[in-house]
Amino acid sequence: RQKVILNQRLKVPPAIAQFSHTLDKNTATQLFKLLNKYRPESKEEKKSRLEAAASAVAENKDAK
Repeated sequence: RQKVILNQRLKVPPAIAQFSHTLDKNTATQLFKLLNKYRPESKEEKKSRLEAAASAVAENKDAK
């Protein structure tokens, strides 16, 4: 009760107030699954992607 009254009477800066309303576990899980799809690629993924592209270019040159 005291915390609620203090929050009503005090002006809290928006940068701090954003942490008073957090997501519930279900919504947070959905958000993290979505963000995981847009995660930057790791060094291993980049290396394998570049090797695949290079081998595709090499195959095209051999075919001609």
